[in-house]
Amino acid sequence: LEHNGGDGKAMQYANTALELAEKINFKKGIADACYNVGHIYLNQGNFVSATNNYLKSLKIYEGLDDKMDVAKTYDGIAGIYGNQGNYSEALDNYLTASKKYEEIGFQKRVASVYDNISRMYCYGKGDYPNAMDYQLKALVIRKKLGGKHNIAVSLEQIGNIYYYQKDYSNAMDNLTDALKIFEEIGDSSGMANIYESIGSVYRQQKKYTESLKYNFEALKIFEQDGNDIESAKSYDNIGDINCQLNKFTDAEKMLNKALSIYKINHDNIDMRDEYKSIADLYVKQKDYKKAYVYYQLFSSLKDTILNDENNKKTQRAIMQNEYDKKEAVANA
Repeated sequence: LEHNGGDGKAMQYANTALELAEKINFKKGIADACYNVGHIYLNQGNFVSATNNYLKSLKIYEGLDDKMDVAKTYDGIAGIYGNQGNYSEALDNYLTASKKYEEIGFQKRVASVYDNISRMYCYGKGDYPNAMDYQLKALVIRKKLGGKHNIAVSLEQIGNIYYYQKDYSNAMDNLTDALKIFEEIGDSSGMANIYESIGSVYRQQKKYTESLKYNFEALKIFEQDGNDIESAKSYDNIGDINCQLNKFTDAEKMLNKALSIYKINHDNIDMRDEYKSIADLYVKQKDYKKAYVYYQLFSSLKDTILNDENNKKTQRAIMQNEYDKKEAVANA
């Protein structure tokens, strides 16, 4: 069931399917319906209910020895934990999913899960050796399967892992290889992401002219594709670089463009960071009155986000409790 804005109707169909399956005691149908209900809850951002329904379906799939659906469900649960920032549980479930996919020889999904494991290690835990290990494993499989897009995605991620380790030479080599493939297959979104990453490499090396060039290339594609959030990130990058170059008028214009997009999208975390960037810009210009206004906005939003994080922690605790109960039953 895909998220298409019709979640109410989708939920109605899923619940009807569940009732019918329960009426005739069709176990596979019950499990599938619970999984679909969980998927709808996931689209709605209701992670606790999504997890509960995934766990119900998982128990039935395991009883039926339905290896494919068991793997798929562990994969889905891992994604929920990843979205919640619970990287340890996400990793545990991704690792289980990868083993299940390996058992049935579903190599495409094995590579995809390895990619997710790599991202959890990289962005969630800052464990770059393990992140690299799993991404290289994903790349080996993807090269055997021959899908150019997925090969480029792995090369991009390898480049990003090198970037986070400040190994800019290897980062650039892998990003450039990925870019060639994206150009070859005409993947404009992939190209834009690589332009942005290359811009970041140049920026870290204080090669601001080159960085601006690549960030503008990324921005052009993001705007053409109507990708507002990525466009905002490009505006932010360009604004920060102009600030470094003391081009304050250009910097202010770009940072405010980013801020306006984040406001429209109610993106509190990026709004918070943008307020801080604009405040820093005014400090650099010695306009302390304006700087104070934006620091106040930054501080206020920081408190709001902290409250949201505390609510998420409560949700994570509930999810963890449900998962632990399932594990206890399984191991009894």
